[in-house]
Amino acid sequence: MTLPARPVPRPGGAAGPQPRGAAHVLARVVKLGARFLLVWAIEAMALLIVAELLPEVRLVPSTFPEVLLAATIAALALAILNGLLRPVIVALALPVSVVTLGLATLFISGFVFLLTAWLTGVLEVTDFWWAVLAVLLLSIVNALLMSLVGVEDAEGFWAGLARWLSRRERGTVQEDWPGRGIVLFEIDGLGHAMVGRAIDEGKMPTVTQLLLDGTHALSPFDCGLPSQTSSCQAGIMHGDNWDIPAFRWFDKERGRVVSSSNFADAAEMDAAHSTGHGLLRGGAGVNNHATGDAERVLFVMSAMKAPHEKAARRAAYRDFNRFFLDPYLFPRALMLALLDLATEVSQAFWQWLSRRRPRIKRLHGLYPLTRAATNVLLRNLSTFIVVNEIVRGAPAIYTTYVGYDEIAHHAGPTREDALRSLKGLDRQVKRLLTVLDRWAGRPYDFFILSDHGQSQGATFRQRYGETLGQLFDRLTGAEKTVSEVDATESARGQTRAFLMELDHLRGTESRTRRSLSRRLEQAEPASAMTAPVVVCASGNLANVYFDIDRGRAALGQVETAYPGLLDSVLQHEGVGLVVARDAAGAAVALGAGGSRDLAGGVVTGDDPLRPYLMADGEDEVAKRVAQLQRLASFPHAGDLIVISTVYRDGSVAAFEELVGSHGGLGGEQTEAFVIHPAGMQVPPTRNAEDLFPLFDARRGLPDET
Repeated sequence: MTLPARPVPRPGGAAGPQPRGAAHVLARVVKLGARFLLVWAIEAMALLIVAELLPEVRLVPSTFPEVLLAATIAALALAILNGLLRPVIVALALPVSVVTLGLATLFISGFVFLLTAWLTGVLEVTDFWWAVLAVLLLSIVNALLMSLVGVEDAEGFWAGLARWLSRRERGTVQEDWPGRGIVLFEIDGLGHAMVGRAIDEGKMPTVTQLLLDGTHALSPFDCGLPSQTSSCQAGIMHGDNWDIPAFRWFDKERGRVVSSSNFADAAEMDAAHSTGHGLLRGGAGVNNHATGDAERVLFVMSAMKAPHEKAARRAAYRDFNRFFLDPYLFPRALMLALLDLATEVSQAFWQWLSRRRPRIKRLHGLYPLTRAATNVLLRNLSTFIVVNEIVRGAPAIYTTYVGYDEIAHHAGPTREDALRSLKGLDRQVKRLLTVLDRWAGRPYDFFILSDHGQSQGATFRQRYGETLGQLFDRLTGAEKTVSEVDATESARGQTRAFLMELDHLRGTESRTRRSLSRRLEQAEPASAMTAPVVVCASGNLANVYFDIDRGRAALGQVETAYPGLLDSVLQHEGVGLVVARDAAGAAVALGAGGSRDLAGGVVTGDDPLRPYLMADGEDEVAKRVAQLQRLASFPHAGDLIVISTVYRDGSVAAFEELVGSHGGLGGEQTEAFVIHPAGMQVPPTRNAEDLFPLFDARRGLPDET
C-alpha cells in the first residue's frame, strides 16, 4: 500500500466547546493573522501569474518591484469587495443563478473583478468577458498555489463563514438525537476487488492511511440480487428491498414499465419500504436514490415528486446559496468539469485509436456532459452540503458519488479511465475527515462503502449480433412480438434530479431545466407496453414477461404458449442461466446441460449455478441459491429471469450497450465493500438489507465509544 505524504485527520469531532484561556485566544489570533498574510500573498502571486498568461489583463506598473505592490493592492481590494458585496449580490441574484445552473455567480465574480480594476487603478482589464476568463483562471491558479504551500480550502474565509452559519442552525438536534452520529460516503459501483486495487496503486492515499492507522478496516459484503442501486439503497437505508426485481421492470396489472429513474415510480418505491424508522431519520440524504426517512434531502431521486416539507427546502436553499458565496468554488468546479469533459473525449479517442476491446461509443448522446456534471459539479456540491450537515450535527448523513459508476459503465470498471476518477473522490474523503476532526457538531462514525460492484465484458449484441429482445423475437417466429426495455442504470437520472432540485429551490420550472431534462429523458423507455412479450434488461440479468397470465406465468404455461422457445434460449451460447417457476410455484434454475431445484436442492445433470460461484464450499452455494430463490419469489419478477453466461475470463455479456454492468450475477457485480471503524464486525451477508442493523446500531452510541 502507498502512504500519503502527510497523515490525515481522524474522524470524530469534539462533543462540545473546548476551554479557551487567554493564551489560547492569543495563539488563535496569531495563527489567523499569519494565515491571512499567507493567503494574501498567494492571491497576489496568483494575480501576477494570471496577468502574465492573459494578454488583456495586466498589472500597472509592470516593472519589478512595483508590480509586486500593485498585485498586493489588487489582491487585498478584491478580497474586501468580495467580502462586502458578494453576499448581497449572490442573495439577490440567486433565482437567476438557479435558472442558469450557477453561471450567474460566475458573472458576479467577473463584475467584482472589473470593479476592483476600476477602484484601484493598478489593474487593467479590456472588457467584462476577459474579467470572467481571469476569474476562471485565477480560481485554478489559486487552488494550485494553496495546495503547494499546504493551505486547505476548508480553512478559507468563505468555508469558515458557511460553517459558522451552519453552527447557528444546530438548534435542538443534539437534544432530539443524542450520542454519536454516522456519516456514510458511498462510491457507487466500486467493487471490493477494485477498491483494493485502487489502494494498492496509490489512487486513494487518504483511504489507505485510514486503514494503515488502524482506525478503520475494509470488509467485503455481498449486496444480493438484483445488484443495482435502487434495491441496494432501499436495503441499506430502510432495511427492506422486497419486490425490487431490477432497475426497471414490467407491471402486468398496470401494463406499464416501472422505472427506478422515474421520479414518481421512485417515490412510490421508497414509500413502499419506508417505516418512518429509516437509517437517516432526523438526518440528511444527499444525491441518493432512497430517502432513508431523512429529515432533509437534496438531489434524492425518490423525493423529486414527493418534496419534503417547506422548512427542509428552505434549508437546502440556504446551503445552495452558500455554495456560491465563495468567489472561487464554482469557477474552479466549472473549469474542472470542462477539463473532465475534455478528458472523456481524449480517453474515448485513445481507446478507439488503440483498438481496445471491449468498447462502446462513449461520445454518444449526452454522456460526456453527464460525466462532467456528476463526476465534478455534483460531486463538489454534494460534499459542500454534507460538510454543512456535519457542522450542524445531523445524527445520520448519507451521500452517493456516482462518477466512478458512470465512467466504469462506458470505459470498463477495471480500466484506468474509471480508476483514475477515484483520486477526486479520495480528496472528498480527506475534506470530510478534516471537517469531522475540527468542526463536527457531534462525534461521528465515518463509513466509506459501495452499493454493488461491476462486471466487465463485451455486450450480448457485440458478441452475437443481436440483442436479447431480438433473440426472443426471432425464436418466437413472429415479428414485433417482443418489446425490449433497456434498463440501464445511469447517471442521467441523477442529473435530472439535480436539474429538478434547482426548480424546487427556485419555486418554478425553468426553461433551461425543461430543455436539458427533455434531452436526458429521450433515453427513457415508454412506460406503456402492449407486446405479447416484454424483455426488461438490467446489466446481464433480464426479466422476461409473457401475456399468457395476468400473474406470474409458470414454466409449463410458457412452454405451451411458445413450444421450443425455452430450449432454444437455453442452448444459446450467451445464456448461462434461466430461473422459472413450476406449476406449484417452486423456483428452478435451468442451464443448457442441467437444472437445479432451488427449493429442494436436487441437481440434474450439470449444475447451472456452478459458473456463478465466487468461492468453493456449501456456504457459497447456499447463498446463491437463496438469492435466486428470493428474486424469483418477487411478485413483479419476470416469468423468466435470464442471466448471461460467465465466460472463462470472468467477463459477462450485458444485455444493454455498456461494457461495465451490474444487476445480475457473475464477476464482481455483487461483491461490494464497506470501510468501517476497526472495532466493528461485518459478518457475511446475502443481501444489502443485512447492513441496515449494523449501521443503525452505531447511531446514538455514547460519545466516549
